[in-house]
Amino acid sequence: MVGFRHNFDSIASKPQLYAVPVDSAEFLHLVRKLYVAAREVSPIDSILSSSLHNVQHVKDQLDATVYDLQSSLEQIDRFERRLSDQTFIREVSGLNEQPEHARAMDEIFQQALEKNRLILWFYVRNNPGKIAILAVLTIFCTIFLRTLRKKVSANGLLRQDFDGQLVLRYPLLSAIMIVVCVFQFIFPDPPWVFASLLWVIASTCLTIIFFRFITAYWMWFWCMIWVLFLLACADNFILQASRSERWFMLGLAVGGILVSGWYLLRGRREELREKWIVYFIWFLVVVEILSIIANLAGRFNLGKGLMVSGFISVVIAIMFLWTVRLINEALTLASDIYQMPERQLFFVNFAAVGRQAPRFFTCS
Repeated sequence: MVGFRHNFDSIASKPQLYAVPVDSAEFLHLVRKLYVAAREVSPIDSILSSSLHNVQHVKDQLDATVYDLQSSLEQIDRFERRLSDQTFIREVSGLNEQPEHARAMDEIFQQALEKNRLILWFYVRNNPGKIAILAVLTIFCTIFLRTLRKKVSANGLLRQDFDGQLVLRYPLLSAIMIVVCVFQFIFPDPPWVFASLLWVIASTCLTIIFFRFITAYWMWFWCMIWVLFLLACADNFILQASRSERWFMLGLAVGGILVSGWYLLRGRREELREKWIVYFIWFLVVVEILSIIANLAGRFNLGKGLMVSGFISVVIAIMFLWTVRLINEALTLASDIYQMPERQLFFVNFAAVGRQAPRFFTCS
């Protein structure tokens, strides 16, 4: 609009418009033309001037809003650095002591619910393209796995127990789990509510895939750890510390230790499909013990962080191990079935792709 205004003023300053003829008749004719042109141009000039004024006013408001947001972000960064520096400082009284401050739990729940709702709404609104990419990848992966299953079944190679073919048991659930686990990293700095939502979706898919595939002994372990993981995620939505929440944290940590310790001492590790899971179970036990110590000592943030991270670590580790396994199964089956590129598999040359998932997935 500034450019239009500049062009408009440049035309009005042309010297040809002000060349006065000597003859009076021509002068009167020129005056009439200038009068008509002025009448035609006047509304445009007024509208342009008014629009420029309004735009400038909006720009001033926008600059003020941007300044406020930048100031708020800097303040949040200072608060985060301060909290990081105070990680090992005692914030609340011990569990055996009288609390210094108390607040109604319904108020705490309402505040946490409203804040997480707003955070999720704003993050989804700001990243619609990445969410669409995740959905499209899931659709393509589902089509690929269903096509692969039909081909394997048509060749009479589909096993009833799905041993080595688990990825084909539920193509949609396998696709959701693979895509979520692999492509969750395209989201920049996701808030807790969004990241935990992705983890809950992927872990739910894995739970259904596990059903009647792994032994009942380890299926019970996974279900108990998964339930504790869901409760830990729900607890992490709560923002303000309370005595009730601290007892709840203590119960979750003790539950994780008892479940993990029971299965570690009972053995039967030969039934595990993925042997690396044992190390993550030991990690869970150690972290939850540290969480209990921090909670009892009044280090609320440290205790809560350790409690939640312990369950998250073991669940995500199991999901990634099985994601790699499912990818390897899909590549192996595809490279065996499709010796030549075909239309329904988008002309992917599986001989060139290989039979194993990239090392990046294993390292991550």
